[in-house]
Amino acid sequence: NNTLSNQKENLAKQETKLQELQAKAALYEKEKPLLTEYKALEVTLDDLQKKKELFLKKQGLEKEQVVLRAQYEEDKKEILDLRKKLEAKPQLLKVQTEQNMLLQTSVTKLKELESQESTLRQEIAKYNGLIENTNKQVAKIETIGKESNCPTCTRPLLDEYDNVIASLHENIKQINTQEIVKRDVTLKMVTEAKNKEHENKTVIEKALKELGEKLSVLTSEEMTLAKKEEEFKVITQKGMDNKKELEGLKELKYDEKVHTDALTAKMKLESKYKELLGLQTLIAQIPTLEQELKATETSIDKTQESIKRQNHAIKEHHYNAQEHQTQEGI
Repeated sequence: NNTLSNQKENLAKQETKLQELQAKAALYEKEKPLLTEYKALEVTLDDLQKKKELFLKKQGLEKEQVVLRAQYEEDKKEILDLRKKLEAKPQLLKVQTEQNMLLQTSVTKLKELESQESTLRQEIAKYNGLIENTNKQVAKIETIGKESNCPTCTRPLLDEYDNVIASLHENIKQINTQEIVKRDVTLKMVTEAKNKEHENKTVIEKALKELGEKLSVLTSEEMTLAKKEEEFKVITQKGMDNKKELEGLKELKYDEKVHTDALTAKMKLESKYKELLGLQTLIAQIPTLEQELKATETSIDKTQESIKRQNHAIKEHHYNAQEHQTQEGI
């Protein structure tokens, strides 16, 4: 009987719980469309989020295109300017070659003039030495007088004294006029030519220096041009890639308000969605609970049958204590 009482109490609890779950199941079935609505919103929001990302990418590409276009035009102009500047290089190189040849000619000419100058100075020095020696001879002869020896035959001059003195003076005069003066004139001309050639060489060297500086600048400009042209290729390719990508996004439509409204709708359904998911978990217990309830009912039936059998056994059982005692007395 105690077992039956517990079983019936357990059955009542199970029935109550089943009724509660069935009520929840009815509510779930009523509000079940919200799950579909929520799932649809998730799909919509996923699609809108992808569109938003693509839209932001499109905006970024459009802004980048503006920057690339400006850079493209700037580089294009700079490249044209650099190429125009570099057009002068072949002519400058030609002039440089010509100036180098002129410089070489000038250097050769200067060496020749310096050699001539040196030779003339040596010759003048030599003739000045002869004059000096002759003057010494004259002085010596004049000091000794007519008794002095002839500088040529070494015999006493005597009556030839005046003639020898005159001859020596004439010799000095001839050396001076015919050799020294002539060479002095030539030396002056050579010196002037050398000075002019020095000036010419200085002018050529200055011109070469200026040409070298210009060519150095142009060489630097060539390096800049090479870098700019490489940069120009990169920018051009990037612009083409962006243009192609933008072409693919041309038909893209994105409405931020629709996105915001969908997010708001999802947030409103969030708590109900979670509640319905919880109900799903609870409702899933109904089949198991129904089986348990049937098992409990079966157990009650068995317990009641057992009670009937035992009550019948009790009724059929007879025991007389007095007769028992009588029988024991016998």
